[in-house]
Amino acid sequence: RTVIPTTAIILAAGAPPDSVAAIFGTTSPAMLPVNGRPTIHWSLTYLAKQGVDTVIVGIRPTDTRLQRFTMQAFGKLLD
Repeated sequence: RTVIPTTAIILAAGAPPDSVAAIFGTTSPAMLPVNGRPTIHWSLTYLAKQGVDTVIVGIRPTDTRLQRFTMQAFGKLLD
């Protein structure tokens, strides 16, 4: 029997590599677009579909964009 955890942790506090920053600026790598959506969107969507209900996202204190996105897009779906 497979046990699915109900809580997950995503570490997203890292800075982008110089090669990525040259194109996208200093935005969090978690906010880089993949198929029109930030990469963190795909991770959070997958976790929610797997039954995870609480996600802790570790971010830089200055990364208000990532914090706003996760709260607005997933605040009602995930704790």
